[in-house]
Amino acid sequence: MVWKKIIGFLFLVFFAVSCNHKEKQDIRKDMLNQKDMVKLLVEVHIVEALVEERRNSGNLRPGEIKLFYDQLFAKYKINPELFYKNINYYLERPQEFLKIYEKVITELSKKQGAAVIPR
Repeated sequence: MVWKKIIGFLFLVFFAVSCNHKEKQDIRKDMLNQKDMVKLLVEVHIVEALVEERRNSGNLRPGEIKLFYDQLFAKYKINPELFYKNINYYLERPQEFLKIYEKVITELSKKQGAAVIPR
């Protein structure tokens, strides 16, 4: 009788662990790798800067923000839900997210330096 309880308990533990492992695999397959996340976030910041510049100059047309993001998400084959899922995934891993943002800042700095027109 005791063995049946032990075997039943072990079965439940293995079942729970395997379900949890499968869930983690399912979550990870939707995630962008760090390299693609850096590229995406660089482009997100560029889009945000463009939107802000157009808003400040009065040239932002209705629906333009959605158009910019739709194009960006299509490029990376994601949708807004997957974008936020990726953001949340990396936010739960602050060390990884910090590394990503260090690269984002480096890339944005390079682009800013390349955009400066010498006088």
